Formats: sequence, C-alpha cells, structure tokens
Amino acid sequence: IYERPERVFVADFIGAANLIRGDVAAGRFTAAEGGGFVPAGGEADGAATLLVRPEDMLLARDGEGTPGTVAAHFYAGRDRRYQVLTEAFGPLIADTAERWDEGASVRVRFGKQRLLRG
Repeated sequence: IYERPERVFVADFIGAANLIRGDVAAGRFTAAEGGGFVPAGGEADGAATLLVRPEDMLLARDGEGTPGTVAAHFYAGRDRRYQVLTEAFGPLIADTAERWDEGASVRVRFGKQRLLRG
C-alpha cells in the first residue's frame, strides 16, 4: 500500500508524501501550482496527483532538476527531513542523510514517482 497506493487519500494516510496536484496532457504532468512538469508516459489526459515520497526526492548542489531553497530541516531518525521551496512545484519535503543548511540553494529531482487519480 505504501509503495503503490491507488488513491490520493491512501497515499496521504499511509506515511509522508509530496502530493502535487495538476493535469496530464500530451504525455506530461503539469503542476497546478507553479507549472512544473514531468513526463507522464502513456497516462490518459485529465486531472491527476503526482506522488513522490520524501525518501525518493534527490537533492543536489547543481546539475539537472528544479531549483529550490532549503527552508527548514528536522531530525527524522538517521536521516533529516527538509522542507524545500520551489517555484515549479510548491513546497516539497525530502528525506536524506546529506546535510543542508537552511537557505541553501539546491536542485530537486524526483526518484520514484506515481500518478494517482481520485
């Protein structure tokens, strides 16, 4: 259920999640907030929610990805949980063992992701 929820409610209920609302059209998902987009493969057009779990978020100092700024961090066991503000997708959360200072500029990439309907 955690790895492959079928509904937004279940994804939100079972563990932390980045749930990005938007639309699928012409083979890509576009976020309602900010207009960021990712490929959507053979998904049907229409409203959808992109699910990316915090542990599947990748942060880097440079390179490919969406620009963001580390707004806050919290200890989450062996990892730290970061709140990253992006213009393209809105606020996101990322779990990583890497250390980032508040205010740091980062590039955000999505590892595993899943489109949900309903």
